[in-house]
Amino acid sequence: PSRTRRPRTRPAQEPRLPFRNSQSPKPPLQSRHTHEDPTFLTSYEVAQLIETSRTTVQRWIDAGELKAFRTIGNHRRVKPEDLASFLRNQGMPVPPSLQQKVRILVIDEDRRYGKALKVMLAGADKRFDVAVAGDGLDGLISIGVRHPDIVLLDAVMRGWNGFEVCRRIKRTPETKDIKVVGVSGRAASEEPFRKAGVDAFLEKPFDARLAVAVVALLGLGPGTEMPG
Repeated sequence: PSRTRRPRTRPAQEPRLPFRNSQSPKPPLQSRHTHEDPTFLTSYEVAQLIETSRTTVQRWIDAGELKAFRTIGNHRRVKPEDLASFLRNQGMPVPPSLQQKVRILVIDEDRRYGKALKVMLAGADKRFDVAVAGDGLDGLISIGVRHPDIVLLDAVMRGWNGFEVCRRIKRTPETKDIKVVGVSGRAASEEPFRKAGVDAFLEKPFDARLAVAVVALLGLGPGTEMPG
């Protein structure tokens, strides 16, 4: 009897990668220098950010003009916030990657007004990250969660009014350094707000002055006149 031949099977092979010729696009080179939320910047990275030479940056550091420190290997390192401060003092533009977000919390029981205020602030400066709370208790909870830099606080609210919320913010060690702007449609509210420890007061209605006042508050220090 004749034998039936079985077809030969070839062993499975790994798929071959296509041959890259000179016409094939090459993958982009990955830079070892990144600027996304860096903890510290090298002198090279500083030079790349502000488009100057590395030698110039090193000269600023060695002269004590640009605050920096040296590693164990004697390499210069700069904090992003120190570079931003240096650029502002020199009247030089600050790159967007060094501009930190400003967290703002609006506490107002009028939701429509709060949302309108949020839109106005966000349009005034892209750095502003604005949230809205509807009453004093909700506002204090939001403060614990968001840790805002500035609170815009309405005087008249159900439950705790703005004066009581301000007192609670200012007497708590974890929140006492938050800037508080008292807001009211009555000029008479300014005095009780001041007694509660508010940093500034704005009377309704207001326009783009608010954004200017908020920016001014960020630079408040001892002996600085408060916007009113």
